[in-house]
Amino acid sequence: MFPIYMNGPLDKAFNFADAGEGLIRAHELFWLARKFSQPAFARYERHAASLQVLDLLWLDSPGELAPAPTLPLDKYFRGVEAATFRSAWNDARALFIGLKAGDNKANHSNLDLGSFVFDALGWRWALDLGADNCNMPGYFGKQRWDYYRMRTEGHNTLVINPEKTANQNPQAAVKITRFESKPGEAFAITCLAAAYAARSVFRGIALTANRRRVLVQDEVELAEPGGIWWFMHTRATAEIADNGTTAILRQGKPRLWLRIFSPANAQFTVMDARPLPASPNPEMQNKNEGVRKLAIRLAGARDVTVSVLMVPLEQNEEPPKELPAVKPLAEW
Repeated sequence: MFPIYMNGPLDKAFNFADAGEGLIRAHELFWLARKFSQPAFARYERHAASLQVLDLLWLDSPGELAPAPTLPLDKYFRGVEAATFRSAWNDARALFIGLKAGDNKANHSNLDLGSFVFDALGWRWALDLGADNCNMPGYFGKQRWDYYRMRTEGHNTLVINPEKTANQNPQAAVKITRFESKPGEAFAITCLAAAYAARSVFRGIALTANRRRVLVQDEVELAEPGGIWWFMHTRATAEIADNGTTAILRQGKPRLWLRIFSPANAQFTVMDARPLPASPNPEMQNKNEGVRKLAIRLAGARDVTVSVLMVPLEQNEEPPKELPAVKPLAEW
């Protein structure tokens, strides 16, 4: 089931660590479809297959006639600690979101606990940059956490007190602590405290409002006041409005409307996808051209909830006027 659920409606993967966002192909799914009488496996691989010998060798004919998946829309994979949610199968304009917890010590890992990707209306709005040039000095050694795409700030997650320690703990491992899937909504929550020098860090991501909106909510408690950054990488153009509390992303005709619910004084800014402090070998690192990041910066924070609502909008669709109240993650 893993490649099926990790692939989004745009034939882009929910990628993390050193993985790219290309369509996941797994010719062994033809063999597994026969072995376990699962035509959905073969149906997926018929869509994803390339001209490879094992696809031809294990080709499963019934997969061509298999009905569209009647699989659940959401899935949590223990061990790898990743969850995905979607609004529909077989709809290129469906909403799709993936949340990663996991282990920073895993092979090819990035310091990306809590990161996510988000697709809607035929576009990827929140992306993961993937790997960089593996020939850079120390890429698989002591300098790995100096490179932007490996660092925490190169992902769609939180950076806490970057002046002291810009990265998550490379030894940290965290789990998804709650996962729920219902007909009109689904969510997952992960405890990220092990990744940061903090008393408590929780991130929750929910697909809400009959699976038409996404809510990203973080609850952070620090031992003493400090700085917190919230990042989301995107290829969309970005416009900031409403004194910084609203951002409008555009790709083609669709838009993504984002609103900060909490804290009241928070504002969006748009930044280049570049390191906060100086980084070694800048000439060798990928320039991340065409990518920018939406950011929220909080100074002097100690006990704070950062809540961001994302609503995909068709060309002539208006943003919602009535918005739900912020609820603690414990009440989700």
